[in-house]
Amino acid sequence: MNKIIKRLEIIKSAIELEDEEIIRQQLIYLKNEPQDAVISAIAQAIETRRFSDAMQEIAAWLQAQRALSTWQDPSIAASKLELKALEAQLRDLIDKRNARVQILDDFNDLYHLRLGPLMSRILELRKQLAVSMQRKQEAEIKRREKDYQSCLQFISQAVDQLATLKQQWTGLNAASREAVGIRQRIQQQTELITALLAEIRELEADFSHQDDSAFRQAQENAEQNYHQYREQQQEA
Repeated sequence: MNKIIKRLEIIKSAIELEDEEIIRQQLIYLKNEPQDAVISAIAQAIETRRFSDAMQEIAAWLQAQRALSTWQDPSIAASKLELKALEAQLRDLIDKRNARVQILDDFNDLYHLRLGPLMSRILELRKQLAVSMQRKQEAEIKRREKDYQSCLQFISQAVDQLATLKQQWTGLNAASREAVGIRQRIQQQTELITALLAEIRELEADFSHQDDSAFRQAQENAEQNYHQYREQQQEA
């Protein structure tokens, strides 16, 4: 109803100003408003250029409406206009947000398309390297175990040979050439046993400090990173 009142006031002022362009514009809107008998009569009077009749009917209708209508706070209309402006700003922000999301999606698609195979290859190589290091560590442990067993065998043989030499030496004249030779061999055998014992202690120390948990953890991390990236690629 307020829109009809305002349009009729505009038409009334346009008639007084003899501005037919404004009259024609407002007549189009007026005919689209919900109609009653008086409004239809006003529109017909304007279309037939009976402006005096239209002015009288408009004045009477406006006077009747003012007598019936309640007062409306002008700030409500201003608030509605501000609300429309805020809605337009919100739509603009939403459009910008959607555009940025689309840019991010496009970047992710391009990233997986161009760098995805390369990253997958890098992670696969890391996994292979971790496996290779683990195998190398296991091979080193086996080698040291083999060296340790060899040292034990050699020292056992050396001890037996030393015992034999001592038995031979005790049955000889200490001043004889043969006794001197056996004594030298006993000295050499003793030095050999000492060296073997030192090597055995070194190998045992390595075994006590040997910890392949870091290599195993590196291998597990590499495999986990590889599989996670593959899953991300498939999801992308």
